[in-house]
Amino acid sequence: MFSSSQFTATDNASQRPIILVIKLAREKKRVIPDYQNENENLSLQLIGVKTKLITLAVFEFFLTQLQVTKFNQNM
Repeated sequence: MFSSSQFTATDNASQRPIILVIKLAREKKRVIPDYQNENENLSLQLIGVKTKLITLAVFEFFLTQLQVTKFNQNM
């Protein structure tokens, strides 16, 4: 069994492509979940923004209704 510490820059050229493939495979495993987490975070942020916009729209509607009611009472 070979350990990763046995492979150094002085290894022969036939071993280097294998090492590069292993490194790329490891990097790919790290990158894909990061993108998935980032997409999930962006989705959650988007839901939060939509919720805030809906809340503001409802608040603005009720505020406008209150102003109209007050205006009608003063007339």
